[in-house]
Amino acid sequence: MDFKFSISEVSSRTGISSSAINYYVRSKVITPPKKTSKTRALFSEKTIDELIEIKKLLFIFNFPRGFLFVGDGGAYFLGAAISVGLIKYYQSNDLSPWYVLLMLIYPLTDVIFSIARRIISKYSALEPDNKHLHHLIYRRVKKMSFSSENLNHSIVTLLTFVLYFPFLLGANYFSQDTSMLQILCLIFFMFYLFILSTLLRTTHLIFSTRSLL
Repeated sequence: MDFKFSISEVSSRTGISSSAINYYVRSKVITPPKKTSKTRALFSEKTIDELIEIKKLLFIFNFPRGFLFVGDGGAYFLGAAISVGLIKYYQSNDLSPWYVLLMLIYPLTDVIFSIARRIISKYSALEPDNKHLHHLIYRRVKKMSFSSENLNHSIVTLLTFVLYFPFLLGANYFSQDTSMLQILCLIFFMFYLFILSTLLRTTHLIFSTRSLL
């Protein structure tokens, strides 16, 4: 096997960042490079082929290892795409407008609570923080002392999905029943507040009582 490519050359040919490549090496996902000195290592053509295949498969098999991280930009794009898709679906079918609201109730509720919390705390509403519901769930999961960060994040993803999934089912089952959809929205809002306040207490985070709003 011919080892002749530096990590920057591998990154350029595959479109994968150097930090991600090093992560794959540490995780033993790809063929490791050959060290030529204490600070330099060379990769083979086989490694490049493996990385290209990984890029193709990650979109399908990214969970639960979490090798692919879309970042804020990717999250915003996916959120916008889902929102537009739901609105188009609503417009082409005989559905209640509350159907769209319930399908998006978790991110909408999280955003509303986050903006209210920052304004009450006299911070900019656009300033980021780590007090979202998924952050609180993550802190709780991390206390279980799992050795793998990937496992922690996977558990958070599953728990968040479990909390949200019944309401997605309800939205589709009562897609034309405005009254039931309104009731489900109210139930989710109260459920979200209950989970949030419980996590704040059990994780011993010091917020003022008003910051729960």
